[in-house]
Amino acid sequence: MQPFFKSFVNGEYKKDKEYFEDEFVANKRGNRIFTNKQKEACWNRAVKIYGRDPDRWRYDAAGNPVVKALRGCTGSLCHEYDHILPYSKGGETTVRNCQVLQSYANRAKGNRTDLSRELLKSKSMKVKLKDFEMDLIEEMIYGNVKKL
Repeated sequence: MQPFFKSFVNGEYKKDKEYFEDEFVANKRGNRIFTNKQKEACWNRAVKIYGRDPDRWRYDAAGNPVVKALRGCTGSLCHEYDHILPYSKGGETTVRNCQVLQSYANRAKGNRTDLSRELLKSKSMKVKLKDFEMDLIEEMIYGNVKKL
């Protein structure tokens, strides 16, 4: 089975000059933290949830639903921006090496590179939401519901 990170390292990526320059500067300084522009580009690369506002909802790399406003917390809808190839193992702080990942799954992944998507999913906090539940969550967080 192909390691989880390889499918994203070799995945789709457009070299936008603005992001490329940000990445060059961040890597030259050895910065471990993704810039806000890199985080936005990383979010935009994540899979959209059908019928939901993509500026609010996405699937993480393991297929878990996450909410953009819930960043850095530890709940089942919370996410972090993860280095696909861990920084500690030479992974660069670039959009190409970034993925949205449920916070809990990111903790389980740590600096491992041998996790398949299925194994990462099994280590995630499992949540299955019905449409009306997503509406309620969105209403509580954003004060309204936006559907496509």
